[in-house]
Parts: sequence; C-alpha cells; structure tokens
Amino acid sequence: MAIAYFGDPSMNLLLFQTQAGDPYPILEIVSRPEPGFAKGSGRWSRIKKGVYQTYRRLMDRVDYHERLCSQLRHSTDLQVVHPSNIDSTEAQDRLRDFLRFCYRKHSRWVGIDAFLAIVIGIPLMPLPGPNIFFFYPAARTLGHYLARKGAQHALNCDKLSFHSEPLIDQVQNHLQDLKTVQDILTGLVEHYQLPDLERLLIPLGKK
Repeated sequence: MAIAYFGDPSMNLLLFQTQAGDPYPILEIVSRPEPGFAKGSGRWSRIKKGVYQTYRRLMDRVDYHERLCSQLRHSTDLQVVHPSNIDSTEAQDRLRDFLRFCYRKHSRWVGIDAFLAIVIGIPLMPLPGPNIFFFYPAARTLGHYLARKGAQHALNCDKLSFHSEPLIDQVQNHLQDLKTVQDILTGLVEHYQLPDLERLLIPLGKK
C-alpha cells in the first residue's frame, strides 16, 4: 500500500463524527523523516536528540488527533472528504472548529509541560543517568508544540478542497458493527490510503 511522504502535493483527510456529533477526522498515513534539530554531536544537540527520541517513543501512545495535527503541519494541499449528508460549507466549519479546539488545547499544554521541564527537570541535569524528569515533559512539550503548529498551518492553508463521499455515510451508520461494512471499509482504505481506518473507528462505536 502506498504511503504519503511529507512534501507530497496532497493529503487526504476523511471527516467522520462521534456519536455525540463531534468531528472525528482521520488523516492519510504519512512518513516520519528525521528533523534537522535532532542531528549534531555537541551537548545541546545531544539534549535535543534525546528529547526527540523520547518524543518518538511516546508518539504511538499519545492521542491520535495530536499526531494528526502534528502531521498537518506538512500539508500543502489538503483534500477533505466528508459525508454526503452535509455540504462543503458545513464540513469546512466543522473542521475549522476542530482545528481551533486543538490549537487552544495544545497551546495550553505547551506551557504546562514546558514549565514542568524547566522547574523539575533542569535542576536535575547535573546528576548522572537519564533524566526522565526533564526528557518526558520536554518531549511532551515538543509534541504539543508540533500539534499546535500543525493545527495553525491547516487553519491558514489556502489549498483546501472538500468533496462528499457516500461511503462515509454508510460506515458512519454502522460504527457499532463495522463487520457489516467490511467491503466498504476496504474500499475506503485502498482509495484514501488509510490502513488503520478500522482500528481508529472502533472507539467511535463504543461512545
């Protein structure tokens, strides 16, 4: 299955919703290149590399939408696919509400985790051994910073297109029993490059 890479001209984002009616976007899978700040051999470079390595280890355990927002910072052409029972204007409003919420949430947590890293972790830096009191909150600061940056980037994106997809409606109506729409799920996975789609939808059927 093809995987999108950062810098590709477009990324697919499917717009589902929770049973409470809240937006639940799912993004086409993308690769994770090594950032420039994680390279080098000096003391400061080693600290940044340690923060980034901790961030990478934690990435698969954090909230899915934090990772989604982080990936959005690389999007240059975002193609939003929404249910056919709403029009493009409503889909755009729902997505923007979601992104604004994420921006505010991650802005708040950037400050909290940065404060913990500075107040608790930095005083322990001279001690030998791994300083989890610094690297964990520093990595979470990085995660929230990248998610906030991605949400802001998507809000300011000028290449944003919307189109409806009736298959989303059919899946949305069977969230509590996805086995009945396996063929439809397979079609969405193959067409929009979403190998984790079923796994990501399972929690929606439990809420």
